[in-house]
Amino acid sequence: MPTLQPVAESASPHVKQAVAKWQADRKGRSDRFRLTLEDETWWAGFTPFEFGSGHRFWIGVLLPEADLIPAAGQYQALIAGVGLLALLAAALLPLRLAAGSRGPWLNWPRKASASLRST
Repeated sequence: MPTLQPVAESASPHVKQAVAKWQADRKGRSDRFRLTLEDETWWAGFTPFEFGSGHRFWIGVLLPEADLIPAAGQYQALIAGVGLLALLAAALLPLRLAAGSRGPWLNWPRKASASLRST
């Protein structure tokens, strides 16, 4: 069973670099940020958990940006399709409502042609 260990004992140089950058640039506050490690973009996030009186436990997450991009790409077509349908519905709904009400603004062509025929 894996155990929690201090960052200083971590075997991962990426973890050590991310924590050092977080402590130096972010002053140890809860934050999410991008960083470059060995010419690769990574995302890191740190969140505190308080328990007991005055005990604070920090959880950190570090992952390569390349792992996030494919997940977003899977849904791009779906998001674009739903957006297109919403725009189409937004454009057609006012036309449908206006056609159903037949207010004076839609009857003017009929009135104009009727008045032209009567003269």
